Amino acid sequence: MLTRFVFFSSCLYLLVALSACNSKKGCTDPYAINFDLEADKDNGSCNFPALTLHLHPTVGSEEFSLAQNYSINGVDVNFDAAQFYLSGFEIEAENTADSYELEDTYLLVKGSQHMYELGDGRKGTIKNLKLKLGVLEADNHKDPATFEAGHPLGPQTPSMNWSWANGYKFVLLEGTADTDGDGSFETPFIYHLGGDATLADLELEDLNFVLDDTEGEINLKVDFAQFFQNIDIATENVSHGDPVISGKMAANYSDVISKM
Repeated sequence: MLTRFVFFSSCLYLLVALSACNSKKGCTDPYAINFDLEADKDNGSCNFPALTLHLHPTVGSEEFSLAQNYSINGVDVNFDAAQFYLSGFEIEAENTADSYELEDTYLLVKGSQHMYELGDGRKGTIKNLKLKLGVLEADNHKDPATFEAGHPLGPQTPSMNWSWANGYKFVLLEGTADTDGDGSFETPFIYHLGGDATLADLELEDLNFVLDDTEGEINLKVDFAQFFQNIDIATENVSHGDPVISGKMAANYSDVISKM
């Protein structure tokens, strides 16, 4: 009886050993660059294409620059600062089942910056890009000091946070304007906009961007002039969360970012 048990155990060990020998380790994620169709055990070697967002800043049809004067709604202005938050990124693929979210990804978009890293993407065609302008409610009332150095929600200059109670400034636009047309930029404008209720959903449709290499770049345009639709800069030039001006500007958020 003992002999049979030992024989059976030996056979079982041999089968397990042979099975282990026949198994192939590798990347088993079909969205990875190095996906191995023959691998049946993942070894943690998967690599994903790096996804970058190229946001081309403009004011109307002109290139954005802090050193340039622009005409917006018939008023000449120049900017000292222009920046806003993007969050809640969702990548919609051709096949809905292949869609995914870029979790915990925040961008502080600045008029002086073009390139932004979104992190790891997935091989395939990106049909639509969904995102939000502003800071997600779950993070909006956190202390900036709790974020590591360099994080978009960390301390910034100029400050993008009112306080833990009031949250972040989703949009910050500052500069001066020539409101009387005499060629002198004598009127400061300050727009600090935020609040959980003004978090806005944006969607860029029909991008049809193929991400199949080691990296990919989505090209979009940011038009800072669009923030000022239906805003009278001569009389509505200061807002620290003013509900009227904030509401008017928030209605313009969906027009700020567009396809190139």
